[in-house]
Amino acid sequence: MIHHVPVTQSAGNTAAQQPSSTTITGTPADSSMNLDSIRQVRERLKEHCDANNCEFEATDMDLLNSLDWWIWKFLLVRDTNIDKTVRTIINALAWRKEFNVKSLTESHFPINLFQTAIIYPHSEDNKGSKILWLHVQKYDKTQYLLYQQLLVYWFEKLYFSNRGAPIVVMLDMQGCGMGNLDLSFIRFLINCFLLYYPGFLSYLINFEMPWLFTAAWKIVKSWLDKQSASYVLFATKKDIQRFISPENLLRQLGGKDPYQYSYIPPDERAEMMDDLVDGLDAELDASTNSGPSGKRVTFSNDRALLPRTGSLSSDNGSVVTDSAAIVEGGDSTPIVALDDSTPVVVHQTKHKPRRLSKSSKSTSFIKINPEFELLFRVTDSNKETKATLTLNNASSDRLVAFKIKTTAPESYKVRPSSGPLPPGGVIEVSILLQPGFESFSFMDKFLVMSAPVESQQRGLGIDAFWKSVPVATVTEHRLRARSVVVTPSANQQSPPPDYTSKVANKIARLEARLGAVDLKLNVILLIQSLLLSLLFGFIIFWAFRGDTTTHTEQ
Repeated sequence: MIHHVPVTQSAGNTAAQQPSSTTITGTPADSSMNLDSIRQVRERLKEHCDANNCEFEATDMDLLNSLDWWIWKFLLVRDTNIDKTVRTIINALAWRKEFNVKSLTESHFPINLFQTAIIYPHSEDNKGSKILWLHVQKYDKTQYLLYQQLLVYWFEKLYFSNRGAPIVVMLDMQGCGMGNLDLSFIRFLINCFLLYYPGFLSYLINFEMPWLFTAAWKIVKSWLDKQSASYVLFATKKDIQRFISPENLLRQLGGKDPYQYSYIPPDERAEMMDDLVDGLDAELDASTNSGPSGKRVTFSNDRALLPRTGSLSSDNGSVVTDSAAIVEGGDSTPIVALDDSTPVVVHQTKHKPRRLSKSSKSTSFIKINPEFELLFRVTDSNKETKATLTLNNASSDRLVAFKIKTTAPESYKVRPSSGPLPPGGVIEVSILLQPGFESFSFMDKFLVMSAPVESQQRGLGIDAFWKSVPVATVTEHRLRARSVVVTPSANQQSPPPDYTSKVANKIARLEARLGAVDLKLNVILLIQSLLLSLLFGFIIFWAFRGDTTTHTEQ
């Protein structure tokens, strides 16, 4: 059980000056962030942790220090009150540690759990919100802890990959019986929205709820305030299209979408994507080989690759920079001046270029290693995973500029994403796969662009150079990405015993409560059956009596 942690009041106004009206599950009308309020929350959290020796997860603290929008969502659901917001965040951090959220990666779950297709995201509602489908008829009470973990697994992916954009939860209750009813799971679902994922619920739809569940809904309703309860909706096949269009509604729910969730393990996904990407490469190569004027590749905007920096690590690990060569642009993006003297090269060879591996691809200007695939070895899914791309200017007399783009800028940080490469120079580009995106990396690609810098172009900013460079002089090289999850060894530390005992105690308490609820429901069903039997007997009695009276009168 997570208890509220008291936080010492600080002097001054504890509520931000920007009013907002919202509920725990609601979406605020005003989405502009108040950075001063966010700063106050961070300061108060630091004061509290320093005073109480908090032991929250380091990854969660890093997210709070880097994601303004996460703190802002906590502020909005607490009406921008600093004290309430800090208490809510502390409770959320304590829950994340106790529930061991960071361990909930794809490899944590047995394959057959995904194959049951009980919980998965797919499609959008009429307002463009992503839908998380939950087929209640597949729910097995004996696996409730795994289902809770699977729910949080999908929450983490959807919440942090879309900056907390609200989702729709579709509870498909077709074919449900009393054996599928688990009030403790429903309460867990609601608490996640109320306490741990602020502003995440657009609304929850109970689809084709059996009438036997009416009593259970009254219990659930008692857990919510009036406005939060308004986000729980009910629908049937006749009116579900008010929320989801027929094209986005699954066929089994009366729609036209033939989609059926099918889980494919990571290794099989990678093999399938290899064949697909090879085909796409062939098509792209055919289109780009038609001539310089036809060289068009659709990739995400390079400005999305953040952070961009002009600092690189040298052989001895020190940072090599030159403040004179880096000029702050109007958008606060570092611009590296193109000049032979710019010391942004990791390895500068004096005589001839350093030999790379035989797999390196020789383009018009640079050699690239690895040649075809960037491999990310994921050891901790809550931390960034690094892969290194080495670029070698094989020319002995030409200054070359390079630029790297990706199809998934939200999944990677590229350092640096662009810059100059002097003759014979070698640079190591760090590509950092962000936490939570390792399952989707097999779909990602990178484009390495290079072009010679002419004498009249020297001194230009890197952005200005790429805007003015002739397309015919640009050489392109494509790589695909792939991640491999490294399984922890058997001798690694196991979950602490106290955590296991806490879970066992919670399971025992929940089972006891569930048994009591089942008993009450069985009593209700018995009473209903008796009343129906009495009513049926009463009707037969009156019908028989009427026939007897008619006979007597005749």
